[in-house]
Amino acid sequence: MNQKLLHLKTDDAECKSCSICVKLCPVHNITMAEGKTPEHGYNCEYCLRCTSLCPHGAISCPFNYQGKTYHAVKAKEFLK
Repeated sequence: MNQKLLHLKTDDAECKSCSICVKLCPVHNITMAEGKTPEHGYNCEYCLRCTSLCPHGAISCPFNYQGKTYHAVKAKEFLK
């Protein structure tokens, strides 16, 4: 139920199709077809890596987390 109510989405206008979010997702919930923007599935664990580490701010969070995002680790650290 919460996956439908709190579904993460990518803003197509802001997304640059860098695919960092796809690589960062620990449960492989984000997919991206060639030349398209990322699609978020319904298996999200709300770790908010995609929201916090998107370099273009293209993924918004549907619930109020008061602007707090996870920045203790850089995206490069996750992508090693």
